[in-house]
Amino acid sequence: MFALHRFRCAAAALAVALLLVACGGGGAGGLVSEGGIGGSGVSMGPVTGYGSVFVNGVEYTTDGKTRIVVPGGTYDGSDERAVLRIGMVVRVEGRVNADGTTGTADRIVYDSALRGPAAGIDVGASQFELLGQAVYVSPTTRFEGSNGARLVTGLTTLQDGDHVEVSGFRGTGGDFHATRVAVDGGWAVGGSVEVEDVIASVSANRLVLQSGLVVDLSAVAPDFVPAVGQWVEVKGNYDGTALVATELSIEDDVMAGEDGAHAEVEGIITAVNSNRLVVNGVTVRITADTDTGGVHFVPGQRVEAEGELRDGILVAEEIEMHTESELEFAGEVLSIDSTAGTVRLFNQDIAVGAATVIENKATFLQDVRAGDFLEVHAGRNGNGLLATEIEFEDGGEQSIGGPVDAIDGALLEIGGVTVDMTQLPGVLAGLSAGDEIELNGAWDPGLRRFVATAVDSD
Repeated sequence: MFALHRFRCAAAALAVALLLVACGGGGAGGLVSEGGIGGSGVSMGPVTGYGSVFVNGVEYTTDGKTRIVVPGGTYDGSDERAVLRIGMVVRVEGRVNADGTTGTADRIVYDSALRGPAAGIDVGASQFELLGQAVYVSPTTRFEGSNGARLVTGLTTLQDGDHVEVSGFRGTGGDFHATRVAVDGGWAVGGSVEVEDVIASVSANRLVLQSGLVVDLSAVAPDFVPAVGQWVEVKGNYDGTALVATELSIEDDVMAGEDGAHAEVEGIITAVNSNRLVVNGVTVRITADTDTGGVHFVPGQRVEAEGELRDGILVAEEIEMHTESELEFAGEVLSIDSTAGTVRLFNQDIAVGAATVIENKATFLQDVRAGDFLEVHAGRNGNGLLATEIEFEDGGEQSIGGPVDAIDGALLEIGGVTVDMTQLPGVLAGLSAGDEIELNGAWDPGLRRFVATAVDSD
């Protein structure tokens, strides 16, 4: 019964990642090519599938003429799976067909954003640290790799000292939001590292980054003058006290590409200044012709901006909120806590934040009332739930959808809600934890559980 089914699409794509994309080394931002606009252009985003390569909803054909550039070498595109992994943020240069869903890749470039030892793992807050820099993960973050016999499949199996490589978005405070975390054994003091961060202070042959990391510049001669506020990429070796740099480069806000080329960027807004946004390191200009959908943009929101390049700036034709949600609820509001900024559906208090998209209403907490019927898309936020999109409806059938967290007899748990499957024994028999399902039914306040009556096949 949901008008939107993004969690299914995200699962099929293996992560249209929420929160995509600071590719490091190849500029910044996540470019998308979609929507029936053909021609040459550039696309940056995570690899979401193969056959040949799927990036931001476009299937790019690769062949022996395609160049795939990764740290350590350049390869042809005859076997992209041997080089590219799901969740890697890449820059695709090529052509998109008029259908907007297929194209041909001439060149694909990948470089990690962060690399070094994991530390400070906090499962409840969905984050860990890399040399003092916060790295946030979401339900669609792709984990892979191992340290010895220990496979790493998420934060619960990640350990301090693991050598990690991260692709993800720049955040608002010098943090990162990961689309992929790969583990390759353990990290030793003196080992190589790579970071991207904002310069907090500068002195002779020395930088201090916003994370507090000290960078020794005595072995490098940068081709720019380091200054406070610059976002830089640093590669080198960490001796336990300072990062001894072997490479230092500035990450500017200009998107490489020819004037007039079609481009899209997806990422987190880190700055808003009049008619310009900085989205994952890329400057986006809003004009009178830009379709913004009436959204008021603020730092921290995740957006997709589509348009064309002019002097390295993306002049937007359209800007849309991008939501990443794995859970869907449809039901009546039981209560509202305007102080905490939450609304209760079933037994869950769902937080409403600045980045939550509200459909059909100008505001939310001022307009919502107990008994209103809502369709809510939400994601996990630490130990709670955060709404990514809310739509007011006149009524309808209650439903719940998302991955199955646990199964106990005839009961499931989905997003913290207990679901009674007594009326659907055949469906229950075929389910395992981790499977995604959407169910119609009704909330039973006495039993404090959702009683499922049918599988939603819409």
